[in-house]
Amino acid sequence: MASSSSPTKELLEQHYADLATKKFFPGLIEYMLSGPVCCMVWEGMNAVKEGRKMLGATKPADSALGTIRGDFCIDVGRNLCHGSDAVESAQHEIKLWFPEGLLSWDDHSATWVYENPPTAAAAGGADAGASKAAAGVGCNGKPINEKYMTYSDNMMIGNKLVDLESLDWLQKGDEAADAIKTGKFIVVFFWGKYAKGDYKLVVHMSQLAKQNPDIAFFGIACDAERADAAKLLTKVGTAMPEQAIDNFEADVPMAFDPEKKVNSAFKRMAMLSSIGPGYSMIIDKMGSIKWVEQFTSSYFVADGQFIEQLRRVQAGEDLISNGPRPEDEDEEEEITGAVGGDEFDAFADGDGADY
Repeated sequence: MASSSSPTKELLEQHYADLATKKFFPGLIEYMLSGPVCCMVWEGMNAVKEGRKMLGATKPADSALGTIRGDFCIDVGRNLCHGSDAVESAQHEIKLWFPEGLLSWDDHSATWVYENPPTAAAAGGADAGASKAAAGVGCNGKPINEKYMTYSDNMMIGNKLVDLESLDWLQKGDEAADAIKTGKFIVVFFWGKYAKGDYKLVVHMSQLAKQNPDIAFFGIACDAERADAAKLLTKVGTAMPEQAIDNFEADVPMAFDPEKKVNSAFKRMAMLSSIGPGYSMIIDKMGSIKWVEQFTSSYFVADGQFIEQLRRVQAGEDLISNGPRPEDEDEEEEITGAVGGDEFDAFADGDGADY
């Protein structure tokens, strides 16, 4: 779906709200107001990823020939086009630019393009924006790889949120304290400056926070040094081409974890050897952990069940259950025969020095 319009200053300021503190913000708004804007919603397989390839890099000089910016742009301040960097940001921006909703239909050529063509309802018609998450299936409608699956017997689920008093807030600490005091729904996610591949998680969680203003989002650093964690936050508002991020966002309370006390408390609770960047959880108003999920540089928030589970927690609905973790078929069988005698020697080569 597409439309050509002359957007208002208020709409553009809302669209680029995360850049409002930047020096170039007034010039950006003035440029965007200088002529009509063609707004489009694209759908299809990997629409966000493929769309960004067609746009090219943020800096036109870094864009490949054949891309829009590579062929038609020179200056980064006049890079001609904008494209959503994630499904979450696309959903937010669609609501801004198409408040009346989308029109959708079944393409007569779809069977020549897809083996299993999407229907209009699934792609954005009557059920537009509805999650496709179900048992074993993520919000994008695709089966979840077993290594990323959250099972019903996860030891973290059902426990109380650990004490966060030891956290050293790098930004918005008062906002975090108020959320805890007033008993809000809370999302906690772990991040780290050293984990460049997971920077998108910070962006996606910031965007999710904008869509859910009644939920508090806390980011906890996994970095060993406070200075390292704080340094990443100086990059807010900048482009990170290597991570395919046009604008790095971190507009939520972010904290350093001295001596990793909070991290260690969670590890003991879940009996995990480590909790690193990408580990995320949903906490209800009573302080109980209702859901956890591990995201990576290749497994994003929109790929999992997190968004749908967050909606269900807010609405008081039953959560999606993926059942208990299946037994490991490769697990070594227990030795049940008699042990001992001349035929059994645990260290056949001697005293076991080679083992």
